[in-house]
Amino acid sequence: MTNVVELTLVALVSLAANFHAGLENLKAKNYDKAIVALTSVIAAEPSVKDMKEMSLLYRAEAYAGKGNKADAMKDAAALLKMSDSEALKTKAVALYTAQGGVLKDLRPKDGPKASMDKFFALLQNEDFKGAKQLLSGSLLDMLETFDTGFAAGEGHSFLTEIARNPGDFSYVRESFNDTNQTATLSVSVDHGQMMCTLGLVQQNGKWTFSSLENADSPRAQRRAARDPGGNRDRANLMQLGKALKMYSMDYAEAFPAQWEDLKNYAGNPSIYLSTDPTTGKKEKFLYRAGLKQSDDATLMIAASPFAAEGGRYVLHIDGSVELATEENFARMATEQKWAIPSLVKKEDVAKDVAAEVAGLIKKLGDKDSKVRAAAKKRLKEIGAPAIPFLKEQEDNADPEIQSTVRELLK
Repeated sequence: MTNVVELTLVALVSLAANFHAGLENLKAKNYDKAIVALTSVIAAEPSVKDMKEMSLLYRAEAYAGKGNKADAMKDAAALLKMSDSEALKTKAVALYTAQGGVLKDLRPKDGPKASMDKFFALLQNEDFKGAKQLLSGSLLDMLETFDTGFAAGEGHSFLTEIARNPGDFSYVRESFNDTNQTATLSVSVDHGQMMCTLGLVQQNGKWTFSSLENADSPRAQRRAARDPGGNRDRANLMQLGKALKMYSMDYAEAFPAQWEDLKNYAGNPSIYLSTDPTTGKKEKFLYRAGLKQSDDATLMIAASPFAAEGGRYVLHIDGSVELATEENFARMATEQKWAIPSLVKKEDVAKDVAAEVAGLIKKLGDKDSKVRAAAKKRLKEIGAPAIPFLKEQEDNADPEIQSTVRELLK
């Protein structure tokens, strides 16, 4: 066992050394050497996902630097299909398009409708294993959780039930977001009695159904369109409060680290989303991790990401929901140390803290890995006051600083 651990540590140290060598050569514009070093990280088995993704991005930049557009686009495309990081995807999109690539060309050959047809064909042939391979993420988790209960009650899989009634489903429309390589498919269920929108992501060159964006009756959807924020936020936060309480009962009063951990308690993933009443943009509710059911009941644990009806809806630990004015929300968030970038202003940060943060950011690009690690650790400890300064360095010319800054902000 000791030999296995030692070999693993040696392999990780070697990967880190090659990764750092690749960055150093990229900064020095020694593109061929950078490509060799980064390729060794990308091809390593077993690989380290985050390091492999960063290496793909930097190798693409090296290829672009030496004028090899084809290989630069190939690496950027591979990164887009592989990564879950929005920051990395944004960089990959910019690099891919800068080299002349067209994002639409990265879509899988079979579109969402064709993928759904294949899903039903597999169900008709009772190939449930094959059908599940077209599912991923929260939708797969939700189905498997529901399927367990359904099988216990009915004696057969829920997928069998779907396979019996393929005519209940009809397509309404499909749409694509080529920037983040996702798509949606709107479906009418039971001859229009229910409408739902499924989210899709790319996996291994094909679309997989990953989430249930929304599911509602047409009447409820029309009502929501008239009031996209407000009351829906209040209702969703009240449901989330109940789900959080159930979760805490199973985990020694601790609340989850993130919304996704509530998937077996909250059901529909769209419950985490709020709609901006002015733009229609959707974002997850703000969430304060690290709290417990036994903490002060008046503490905020979640809030609307957008202002509506003169303020934001706020969920407290005791499950109560209130509409707080922007002024009161900002005050409570600051007092309770919520790390919300829009609430932390440079001019409010003490001069000595600002100076320390500036120095630490420079150290993120130091040649000594121990200095880099210590600086990163200290910036984490400083927390919210460092945010406005870190945001200014998201596009720092030093790839090492840039990647660490984005990681810290995430």
